[in-house]
Amino acid sequence: MWWGDREIGWVGSFARHYELGPIALAVVKRNVPVDAQLVVRHGPGGEDGFIEIAAAQEEKVPAT
Repeated sequence: MWWGDREIGWVGSFARHYELGPIALAVVKRNVPVDAQLVVRHGPGGEDGFIEIAAAQEEKVPAT
């Protein structure tokens, strides 16, 4: 998981929801705003680059 140029988390598992399409569970740092524009980078990197997939958060455990 990336927010701008900062790595802020990782995807643990993913699936295809019958109504929502692709969904994933991720661990994200608590100091990232819930409305932040996030991306998931997939691929080998280097010269081949990454595919960037837009992501959004749904808060399940509120920060205290």
